Parts: sequence; C-alpha cells; structure tokens
Amino acid sequence: MTDVGVVVSFLGAYLNFSAFIKRTTTTLIADALPCLFSVMRTHGVKRILALLTPSYYVSPETYSWKWWFYLCMPPIFAPQGNAEMKGIATQIASQEDLDWTIFRVPHLTVGDEKKEVFAGLLSKECAATTELTRESLVKWVLKEIEEGNWVKRAPAVANL
Repeated sequence: MTDVGVVVSFLGAYLNFSAFIKRTTTTLIADALPCLFSVMRTHGVKRILALLTPSYYVSPETYSWKWWFYLCMPPIFAPQGNAEMKGIATQIASQEDLDWTIFRVPHLTVGDEKKEVFAGLLSKECAATTELTRESLVKWVLKEIEEGNWVKRAPAVANL
C-alpha cells in the first residue's frame, strides 16, 4: 500500500509554433497516461483529478457568444494543444474503475483567492468569466479532493 491517495495533474497543452504551421496534433501527455493508470492501479490509487481546457465539450452544454468565441480559438491557433487536451480527457474519462474528475479551466490569472468560483456546466445563462485565478483553482482542487462532488464528471471551473 502507498501513502498516495490522489493524483492531481496540472499538465496541459502548450503552444508550439511548428505545430501551428504544420498543423500537427501529437499528444505526448495523453499517450503516456496508460502508464500512469497502470502505476495507480498497482499501488491502489483510485482518485485522479486532471486539468483541461473548456474546449472539451460536455453534453448538454450550451455556450454564450463570449464562451463560444473563447472555445473556437484553441483548434485554430493551437491545434496540437487542443488535440492534447482532448486526448487527455478521452483517456481519463474512459477509466471506469478510477474515480476521476476533469476540471476544465479558462485563462489562468494571478489574483484574489477569495473570488467566488463557479463549477458546473456552461450555459448561455452562466455568469462565469473566461478567467480563473490560480489561487481560486488551488482552493477548488483541495475542496474537490476532500468532498468529491465531481467524481466521474467534468465541470468547468471559473471565477464569477
């Protein structure tokens, strides 16, 4: 047995000028996840939380113009990063025996940890901004580890 109870991944997409020009979509992080899952199972670790972008669609979400515009950018300007994020989501969400949570975050900023945080599905009525302070994110992740409100779900997490 191990002292590790939860794996939290803040790994994510990265901008690559060459991939933008060549329109390549390699997914090095997503391709490595089966190794991580194997190690987790070997050591009895069932819980994983992973960062993603909101461009990973969760049914039955609907988007306001603000969010629609924001979500159209990754496939156009970061095809490799967009493919990586979707690959990570697909790999993690397919692990039926693990208690996963994919937290989808917009633009990360530095700021006040006391800002109110929205966690849920996006909708046209959603008041969430397209920003999230890193401090708010850490607070939300720690709360999710303790409470487990979003197991086997993928909430968007943003400041209000």
